[in-house]
Amino acid sequence: MRMISCYLLFISALLVIIISCTENSTASHISASDQSSSSATLSIVDQSSSSATCIIYNRGMYKLWIDLDGDCQNTREEILNASNLDGQSNACSITTGRWRDPYSGDTITDPSLLDIDHVVPLAEAHRSGAAYWDSTRRMEFANDLTLTFALLAVSLSQNRSKGDDDPANWLPVDSSFWKSYVLDWVAIKVKWNLTADSVELVAIRRILGGDTAGIRFPMMAPELICTDSTATSSPGTEISSSSSSSADSTEIPVCSVHCTQGISKPCGNSCILPSYSCTKPIGAACFLQ
Repeated sequence: MRMISCYLLFISALLVIIISCTENSTASHISASDQSSSSATLSIVDQSSSSATCIIYNRGMYKLWIDLDGDCQNTREEILNASNLDGQSNACSITTGRWRDPYSGDTITDPSLLDIDHVVPLAEAHRSGAAYWDSTRRMEFANDLTLTFALLAVSLSQNRSKGDDDPANWLPVDSSFWKSYVLDWVAIKVKWNLTADSVELVAIRRILGGDTAGIRFPMMAPELICTDSTATSSPGTEISSSSSSSADSTEIPVCSVHCTQGISKPCGNSCILPSYSCTKPIGAACFLQ
C-alpha cells in the first residue's frame, strides 16, 4: 500500500513537470509567431511605401523623331516614305505622294495632314511599364522601325480622336481594321514587355472572338496611375499635369466622327463597341445619319 502511494506521488510530480514544460514551450512559440507576424506586416507596409512613388508621364521623356540609320530621313519621314502609295524616295523630306489611312480608309495626298501614330500610345506605354525604362529604351520605343505596324501614317482627325486610349475606349472608324489593330497592339506590348489591364484584355479578346489560338498576350497588371501623394518627376524632366484631350473640353464640338448603329456607339471623340460603357462627355463622335 505504501509502495502504491509513493508511485502515485511520483506520477503526479512527473505530470506537473510535463505540463509546466509544455506551457512554457507553447508560450514561447506564440511569442515567436506574434513577432514574426508583426515583422511581416512591417515589411509589407515598407514595401508598399517604397513602391508607391511613380513617375508622371511627360512626352518629352520620349525623344522624337530621330534619324537612326543616318540617311537624312528621321522616323516620321521613314514612315511616310515606306507607306507612300506612289513609291519611295531618297529625299530627306517627303512632300508628295498618296497615303491610305488604315483607321478611316481615306486616301490622303498632303503629308501635312498626316500624323505618325504610335499604335500603342506613348502615354499608354508609360502607364504599362515604360515609366521605369531608361531614356535610351524610351527613345527606341518612340522610334521603333523594327515592327512595320508599330508606327502608322494616319489622318490628323483619327489620331486626335484616339488620344492615348486603349482598345477598350477607342477603335478605328473602319471596323474591318479592328482585328488587325488589336493584334498589332498585342504584338507591340509583348515585344516591349508592356503590361495590359484587365479591361483592356477583355476588350481585345471580344474583338478577336474565338480566334486567339497561338496568340501570346501581354501580362495582366493594373495601369500606373500617379496621384499627388505618389508622383515624382523623372530625372531631367519636370512634373507636368496631364494635358486634357479635346474629348474633355466643355465645348461640344461639331460631329466629325461617325459611328454606325449596331456596330459601334459614340463616346467622346471616338466610337466604341456597343457593349462598352462610356464615361466621357459628349464629343465629336455621333451616329451616322
